[in-house]
Parts: sequence; C-alpha cells; structure tokens
Amino acid sequence: MQTEGRAHKGSFTAAKRNFIPFLLIFLSAVLLALAFPKTDISLFAWIGLIPLMFVLDGRDLAGSFKAGYLCGVLFFALTVSWMVYVTVFGAILMILYLGLYYALFAVAYCFFSRSKLLLKAFLLPAVWVVLEYVKAYLIGGFDWASLGHTQYKNLALIQIAEFTGYYGVSYLIVAANIVLKDTVAVLSNKNTKTAPKEALSVIAILLVIILTVIGFGRSVLRMQDSRKKISVGIIQGNIDQDLKWFESAWEDILEKHILLTKLAAKENPDLIIWPETSFPGFLILKDDKYQYSPNGVNFDNNERFYSRVKQLAYDIGIPILFGVVSEENGKYYNSAVLLSNEGKLIGKYNKLHLVPFGEYIPLRIIFPFLASIVPIDDFTSGNKFTVLSLPGKNNQEVMAKFSPLICFEDTVARLARRFIGGGAEFFVNMTNDGWFKDTKAPFMHMQSSVFRSIENRKYLVRCTNTGVSNFINDKGKILDFVKDDKGKSTYVTGVVVADVYLNSKKTLYSKYGDLFAIFCIVFVLFGIVLEIKNYSKIGG
Repeated sequence: MQTEGRAHKGSFTAAKRNFIPFLLIFLSAVLLALAFPKTDISLFAWIGLIPLMFVLDGRDLAGSFKAGYLCGVLFFALTVSWMVYVTVFGAILMILYLGLYYALFAVAYCFFSRSKLLLKAFLLPAVWVVLEYVKAYLIGGFDWASLGHTQYKNLALIQIAEFTGYYGVSYLIVAANIVLKDTVAVLSNKNTKTAPKEALSVIAILLVIILTVIGFGRSVLRMQDSRKKISVGIIQGNIDQDLKWFESAWEDILEKHILLTKLAAKENPDLIIWPETSFPGFLILKDDKYQYSPNGVNFDNNERFYSRVKQLAYDIGIPILFGVVSEENGKYYNSAVLLSNEGKLIGKYNKLHLVPFGEYIPLRIIFPFLASIVPIDDFTSGNKFTVLSLPGKNNQEVMAKFSPLICFEDTVARLARRFIGGGAEFFVNMTNDGWFKDTKAPFMHMQSSVFRSIENRKYLVRCTNTGVSNFINDKGKILDFVKDDKGKSTYVTGVVVADVYLNSKKTLYSKYGDLFAIFCIVFVLFGIVLEIKNYSKIGG
C-alpha cells in the first residue's frame, strides 16, 4: 500500500512538473497574442516572453526547441488563425512553419544562457530581429505578427522606424523582456549568475536608450505639416465576398460603387479610390480600348461596365483609381487602373507580390484539389514598380505622384520602399480583407501599414472593401475612418474624404532599407563566435 501511495504521489508530482511549464508557455502565447488587435494591450508585449524564458532556464537545446516551438505554434494559432477562411490546409501549414521561429529563439536563449546579462540583454534581441527578418523574406515572406507591430499606437516610441524599420521596436521589446526576467530572477534569488548591481546597470542602460528613443519621437510628433496637399476620397463598398464572383450580382456591385463615388464627389476631392478588385468581373485593356477575351469568355457586361466607370469619371470631373482583375495575353493580373477626370486611362499597375493560396496555389500540380480556392487560373505577378501620376484639374501638370500597394503589399516593408525611387509622394493601399470575415485580420493589416508610413515618411491611404478604410499620416497616426454611427469600421458601407500631404524626400530607410537588421545579423554572428570560444575555454 505504501508503495502504491508513493507511486501515485510520484505520478502526481511528475504531472505537476509537466503542467506548470505548459501553463507558463501558454501564458506567454496568450500575453503576446493579447498585445495584437483586436485587444491591443500593447503593454503585454513587454512582459509576454518572460514566462517562456523561465521555462527555458536549465533546459538543453532539444528541450528549449520543443518549448519554444509549442509557444510559437500556440501564439500564431491565436493571431493568424483567420487564414482558415481562405484555406484550412494552408493555415495549418503556415502556423506549424511559423512556430519554428520561436523554437529557434528558444535555442538561441539556451545557447547564450552562460553569457553575462549585459551581453544577453542586447544580443538576444538581435537574434529575434534576425528571425523576424528571415520570416519577412523566406518562402515569399510573412511580415505579420511581429512584436514591433504591437506598439503601432505608441507613436513616440515607433518614430525610430524611420531608421530601423519596425525591427528597432521589436529589439527594444525583447531587450525589456530579458532584463525584466533576470531582474525578477535576482529579486527572487532564483538566478545566482546575475548580481544585483549588474542587473541595475543593465536596467539603467536600457532605460536611457528607451527614453532617448521616446524623446526623439516626441520631437518628431511636434513638427507641423507645411507641405503641398491634395484631397482624396475613399470608397468602402462592403461587398460580400460570396457575391463578388457571381455575374448576376455584378450590376448591383457596380451601381453601389457609383452611388458612393457620387457621394464622395460632393466634397470635390482631387482623387477618388475604390478598393482592390472592386470592378466587377474582368477587364482586358490595351491602349485604353476594351478587347474581348481570347479564351472565349463572354465579357459583354464588362465592356459596358468599363464604359460606365469612364463616363462616371468624366461626369464628376474627378480621377478615379479602381481595382480590377485584368487579363493580358491569357494571363491574369491583380491590377489598379487610373482614369483621368476626362475618363481616359492614364495609368495601370499590376501587383508584384502575390499571396499564396489567395492569388496562386503553391504546388498546384501536387495539390490540384486546392484549385477551387482561386476562382480563376493563378495570377501572374507584375514586373514594374509603377508610380502613377495624378493630373491637375486642367490636365496640364502633375498634381501628385503615388504608388498603389495592392492587398498585402503594404505589409511588405522591403517592397514599399522600392516605389520611392520613382518619386512616389504617398501610398495607396487597395485591399479586400473580406476573405477573412470580421476577424482581427483587417486590424493587424492596418497596424502593419502604420510602419510603412513612418519608414518612408509618406501618407498612406487605405481603401478596403469591408474595412478598415482610413488615412495614416507620415508619423503613423491613424486619421479618418470609414465607420458607422456606432464607430464600427469593418463590414460597414461609407465614404471619407480627407487631406493627404505630399512628400518626395527619402528617409534613411527608404534609401538603404534594413541596415539595422543587417547589423543584427553581424552582431549575432560575433556573439556565436564569442560563445564558442568561451565554451572551448571551459571545456579545455
């Protein structure tokens, strides 16, 4: 009986020993997820990694990998699970893949566990930045759910993105997590490697850095706009995603956008924008002439629709930018088309960065059943960083230059900055987040846009089908929304007209891109070499 009691007690102890680490890992995932929309408790990002790091203490590389991977999978399941509305299979694969970045950070945490706090506090954040940098590039890139994004409302802090991109903000957040964790460990006598004086010194250094960053940010926020401006109107049609590809609904869809355009035109803006693929059906354009599809599809309605939009621009005397699926030589493009105030085609941009499972099916030959996700053949990516010119009222001079960023292109930092070289003075994001229903996706999309504005010091106009449609100034401040009387900004119909200030200057980030991330790569490599030498000395 005593033996059975001891066995029962031992199994209970083992279960408790396994449950507590899981609870801490789960706590980290939840805290970090709550820092993102719609909850937006940004403070949680500064402490969200601490429970995970306590679990990692004392673990070997394999154990650290497992703990980090579990945390990563849980976190991304909580933040990007909205992808299931496009593809369940693709969403599961994506979440399992993204969890690897947390696993690799956990391995790095274990690898540098013997280092002094001063080194860990500034080296491990560099590891995190390197992982976010790789995530933004590898397999087409995924620039979502990065820690720096959580601070999109903390305007004073995030102004450093002009130099570092959002990576600089992520760096500070991870550094704070590490310093706070070691401070807690010292105060609770659970860490004998870090002396109280060392902890205080590192806290002081980090505080000075953060306060300096905030001080710089506040000085930027005090600057007043004194540049040329134009007036822009945005249309949020709120078209149900299930109706967009039904030809029987196309007439009503077009009519709704026409009515909203006439409503916006009453405020006499210089440009009116429709969302991504807002033009119903397909369009084949060549030298401003409509052509029939070579594949035999009946496009009679589309020819008539295009004529109506051209006539609309002429009638209101205002240029219109609209999103459309265009076809050229049998290839489909996700495009933005600009009509002058005389109804003439004066510009067209084909989207460069396509979304897997949304605009093309990876490995379509291997997984043919996924073809039903995209209602037509795979889209083809464009090949030009197009800058569109907005003509003045008399069509004699250029009033402004801008670049469309279609769908998720405004979440790709490396892509947006490439348009600046062509003279873009502001950005326009045309998107349709209706794929993801009324989830956190539209808000996470918007928070990423904030950093494109700061990185390049450009206004960004967001025109979406179901929301969030708004204006973001060059300091990242979110301005006018399309919203209803209750303040709801998604799945509502409406228009907003607001001023957009123009800026043709280039920032450090616009010119040179991710220098800070490159510096972090070099720093991490240096740290690895240093740690290997230390291990060899101990072994010797």
